[in-house]
Amino acid sequence: MTARLLLALALLTSPALAQHGLTNHEPVPTIPPIAQRLPAPPETRTFKLDVVELHQGREVPGNPDFAVDCWGYRYLFSSKQNADTFLADYQKYEVQLGGACAKMGPLSGRGATTIHTIHDGRLFTFASPSCKENFLKDPESRTDRPDPKPTTTPESLARGQELLKLMLTAMGGPAKVDAMSSLRMEATTREKQGSKDYNHRRTWIASFPDKFRRDDDWDEYKYAMIVTPDFGVMAYSQVEDMHPQQRLALSRGLYHLPAVIARLRTRDDFIAVAAGPFTINQAKAEKLTLWFDSTATTLALDPTTGKVLAAFFRDRGKGGAIGAIEMRYIDWRDINGLTLPASAEVWFNNERWEAGDLKPDTLAVNDASNVLFAKPTPKE
Repeated sequence: MTARLLLALALLTSPALAQHGLTNHEPVPTIPPIAQRLPAPPETRTFKLDVVELHQGREVPGNPDFAVDCWGYRYLFSSKQNADTFLADYQKYEVQLGGACAKMGPLSGRGATTIHTIHDGRLFTFASPSCKENFLKDPESRTDRPDPKPTTTPESLARGQELLKLMLTAMGGPAKVDAMSSLRMEATTREKQGSKDYNHRRTWIASFPDKFRRDDDWDEYKYAMIVTPDFGVMAYSQVEDMHPQQRLALSRGLYHLPAVIARLRTRDDFIAVAAGPFTINQAKAEKLTLWFDSTATTLALDPTTGKVLAAFFRDRGKGGAIGAIEMRYIDWRDINGLTLPASAEVWFNNERWEAGDLKPDTLAVNDASNVLFAKPTPKE
């Protein structure tokens, strides 16, 4: 029997071999699709249990012959049918948050593929057993979700537009706001990590309309996260692609800033709705809820001047938990003809949270270089 005939018989009796390209040399299916074959994800990013079965409450070992690569992870399946099920609806079965630890959030370090849970139909991983234990104590306070669109009426939408125009006037006028090509904010704090104290300098940069960056410098350790319409990366000692959920999480960190909201008000999905009267620090205010890109922020405005007095939204706060954040602005700065909210005192779940106070030592506009949004290259 010839060697060619033996190979043909092997392929006929082994669908797993045929599926993965021994007949046509195709690579393992990859999400998102790629033009060239990339190295296989490392073993630490390989799910050896069939995640389709995990969603059914069963721990079934996967088979390397039925593998799919998805956003930097390799998933092994117990059958071709399960691999096809994953490919048909991968967002239902893939690990959430780009594989970040679910207890610490989408912009944290990666969880381990061997420490996981299914919550509300979604697969999460954790950096340690204690992270998983803390998550399971109150999963909803650790589960990132999109903000629902606000309920509207013709009257609330009309008043919302009036309040939005009032806010723009207080900031310097629509023309001044629209001339803002970028916003940069920097703040330095002294923080303890483990047994060591660090100077932590965080920089937020928005280059309008759709490029965002966050830098975290911990003395000699430097981390950058960059999101553009073309890519999203985390850059530290290496460069790694960000999952769409992580890209949104980074953008949302800037979406809550009044200046960013004002600049992005022309988005097609932007909604401004009046949310009723409010009293803050014994002063009368009116609430304006803004929603776009699945992100909601409610601003408290002086109903006479349009000055932003406070911002309310849901995000990660004290201890990394998700909750209600209230930022009461105590400082407004004049920059190139713009008057923008700057420093703020913060409450988390109705309790004063001094560690979360916003104290920027730098607030600048129109100074972000395009170089900051070029895709970094991995270090050799």
